Amino acid sequence: MPHLAVFGVFPDILLAAIMILAVIRGGKWVFILAFFSGLALDIFSNHPFGIYALDFILLVWLTEYVGKNIFRATDLSGQISLLAIACVVFTSLNLFLIKVFYWLGLGNSLAFWHNFLVIGILEISYNFILAVLGLIIFKKIHGLFAAI
Repeated sequence: MPHLAVFGVFPDILLAAIMILAVIRGGKWVFILAFFSGLALDIFSNHPFGIYALDFILLVWLTEYVGKNIFRATDLSGQISLLAIACVVFTSLNLFLIKVFYWLGLGNSLAFWHNFLVIGILEISYNFILAVLGLIIFKKIHGLFAAI
């Protein structure tokens, strides 16, 4: 989505959708969706194969674990907090896994801290805003259909 880029950072709509589903619904079908969405992104990315699939699966597991065991994310503020944690974890984990693959000799050098501080913070913010808007829209649409 090049028309939605901000300073060269694109929103990750699959990430937002998977986070919203993990926060609201959960279950093993979200893991399956996360795995295949990650594989689809891996096919078209220039990163080592498997990074996004692993990221999405770990993100769904962590989101469900924190949402059920650490605090109950049943109200909107709890769900937004969980989305914020998930955005930070995804971006950090993604950059970390890419750096590990490069350390293993599977790619070129990567300026980890520069990418995390410059691109990562912007990506975290952008995906968080997208996920919160998606969550609010999902709740509004779900509320409309639940009233019928």
